[in-house]
Amino acid sequence: MLWDGVDLTSLSREEWRIARRQLQIVLQNPYSTLDPRMTVLDTVKEPLDNYSIGTAADRIEAVHQVLAKVGLGPDFQSRLPAKLSGGQRQRVALARALVLNPALVILDEPVSALDVSIQAQVVNLILTLQRDLGISCIVILHDLAVARQLCDRVLVMYAGRVVEQGDAEVVLSTPAHPYTRALVAASPEIGKELVRTSRAEHAGASSTRATHDTVGCRYRFRCTLSRGATVCQIEDPELEMFAGTQYVACHLAKNSASDKPHPVSEQLRTTPSALT
Repeated sequence: MLWDGVDLTSLSREEWRIARRQLQIVLQNPYSTLDPRMTVLDTVKEPLDNYSIGTAADRIEAVHQVLAKVGLGPDFQSRLPAKLSGGQRQRVALARALVLNPALVILDEPVSALDVSIQAQVVNLILTLQRDLGISCIVILHDLAVARQLCDRVLVMYAGRVVEQGDAEVVLSTPAHPYTRALVAASPEIGKELVRTSRAEHAGASSTRATHDTVGCRYRFRCTLSRGATVCQIEDPELEMFAGTQYVACHLAKNSASDKPHPVSEQLRTTPSALT
């Protein structure tokens, strides 16, 4: 796991402390990640206190500025998490991550604990922060619609391995790996053309859970392409170029290219404002 050419797993405790100024995280549940006894001001100011950045007045001013960036006014500073809505808590978590001006923010399911209308607000906020602050984000998601809105590139993982990666629009519109295709087909998105699959496609597939075996393809027991193919049973496929910027770890993906699902409707290629 490399950051700026340095193996993060080899860092000492003090070196990790220094690295964390550039690497921040926003966790999935905005309520459980906030101390219920700390006000919004103290929560967002804590990273600045930990690194002794600026004077006390400078830190308070920095909190004011970052709260304004995430859409929270001065009247929120004295509130406790119990007095905030789910969307407001997530904004506080974002503010706490951004107050150190990091180079990278990791967002773990940032909208999964929020209702749909609040999800749209938080997604648009993240897009605005990316554009205005120039930060990079790694977003961990299960919701393909959110991935389409937030991400420039997508890595699809199955059983601990990346099975497909590439530009988000390409991967989510014309998926090549059978697992990605199943995810896209199962995604309930308004305006998407129905991806029709025949019984024959599923004849060789089973509901066996994911396997982490080191021998053979990890997806072979659920795959609609394999149907017991020998190569899938003895060799774990590596990521290889499929088309352009799209990479796929599948022995049979290229052979089944003509059998890929229909591209999704143009209605799905929306701007962020469409989420509101």
